[in-house]
Amino acid sequence: MRDIGWIVLKDLRQQVRDRTIFIFGLVAPLAIAAALSLAFGSFLRTDEPVVFEFGVSNADPGGSISEAFSVAMAELETEGLIGITFHRDRLSLDRAVEEGEVDAGFFIPHGFSQATVAGWKAEVIVVANPEAPVVAGVAASIAQQFALEVASASAAGATLALLGGFTPEQMVQAGLAASQTNPPARVASLEAEVRQLDGPTYYSAGAAMFFMMFVVGVGLLSLLEERKRHTLARLLSSPVGPGRILAAKFILSIAVGVGSVGLFMLVSRFLLSADWVNLPITALLVVAAVGAAAGIVSLVAGWARTSEQAQNFQSVVAVAMGILGGAFFPISGGDSFLATLSLATPHAWFMRGLGDLTGGGGLGVVALPLAVLAGMAAVTLTISLLGARRMLRS
Repeated sequence: MRDIGWIVLKDLRQQVRDRTIFIFGLVAPLAIAAALSLAFGSFLRTDEPVVFEFGVSNADPGGSISEAFSVAMAELETEGLIGITFHRDRLSLDRAVEEGEVDAGFFIPHGFSQATVAGWKAEVIVVANPEAPVVAGVAASIAQQFALEVASASAAGATLALLGGFTPEQMVQAGLAASQTNPPARVASLEAEVRQLDGPTYYSAGAAMFFMMFVVGVGLLSLLEERKRHTLARLLSSPVGPGRILAAKFILSIAVGVGSVGLFMLVSRFLLSADWVNLPITALLVVAAVGAAAGIVSLVAGWARTSEQAQNFQSVVAVAMGILGGAFFPISGGDSFLATLSLATPHAWFMRGLGDLTGGGGLGVVALPLAVLAGMAAVTLTISLLGARRMLRS
């Protein structure tokens, strides 16, 4: 063990003098995380509700159905779900949407209520900006939901018509009143845990993982460099066996990776306001992720004949896995091919584990990410270790 410790300390002093690990382990991820947080951090906020501003122009004043739509929109505004601005005509509504005063708008044409009562074609026109498809979809959903309410009211009114003595407009009004009453049984609203990192934390975690891939290969790189300088032969001729040499190199990789990520997390907590919850379990995720990354980098770099080739291989793998694993931008979930492919990267599982921790809970909530990362580390480190032993014999 003393021999292993001596080799680790010797290589670690050399890395510290080189200052490369500080650039890739601290300076670069801090700069990238800060830039991304400032540019895109607002898209990942989970503590502020999204409230869309809608405009309404009613060209059918006095109509029972058009007034019911205005009332429904006002109720949504009262609940704090949307904001409402009323406009005198279609032209002013179009101008408000175009100039960004409102996110989208609803226009109720003249004769809307009469057409609805008579069973003719009637529609609420959604005015939206084509460059904002999300808001347009929300507005269309509101209009469709109101259309379903009117259809339900018409069906209820038709039932009343069988009793006689009701005009068509009275039938629809009665149906609307019936559809808006509280049902005897309701489905209670569900409260879901938010398992999403905020902007500074997400980009800090992604930057830490991305640049960590550039430093965890120091063990194998130093081995290739020593072979190039012919110092490896002298080291092998000493009483230190090949097994201890390899153990020292892999311990160096893990130590540098964990140390760089840990230092970055500490600094980012104060400079970027990154929120690292449940630090003991987060530390386990870091160790498992570093082990997986070290194994992958060493496995790929093991095919290189020189340290320069190994660095090139390491860079390609780091960039490819960083992008694929969602280090800088979230990979959309679901059954998409890209989302499935991202699960082959330690980045995706590390980010998933951190996200699960934000929803509360302990070790159990990150059992799957930890198990996958540990499995990656065990398989890749074992294979790369066998390859490194063959390299020592050659």
